Amino acid sequence: TGTVWNVPRRGIGVEVNKVHRQRQLVKRIHVRVEHLRPSNSKAGHLARVKSNEEKKKAAKESGVPCATSELKRSPKGPRDGFTLDLGKTFETKVHTLTPVPYVFKPLSKSIA
Repeated sequence: TGTVWNVPRRGIGVEVNKVHRQRQLVKRIHVRVEHLRPSNSKAGHLARVKSNEEKKKAAKESGVPCATSELKRSPKGPRDGFTLDLGKTFETKVHTLTPVPYVFKPLSKSIA
């Protein structure tokens, strides 16, 4: 990912971030067009703008105002809960896992 800063004849100048130890350095490189692809980062934003415009248009036609909470982004939220079916485990043997104790074994010195 980078931003375009120069467009010469055969390539494109791109600013990229290079990680060097704990720092991010901005490097300016020239890259041929074959090695680039357009960014998809705006796709979600444009889709949301389009759906918001449709909601606003439908609200204007119906006369009922659209809630602003519908137009704003909302977090995904937690997954739906479910109950675990333990009916099958009562007939079969349940395996409980226990940690294996660590036993220190010193290296044996072999005299050859």
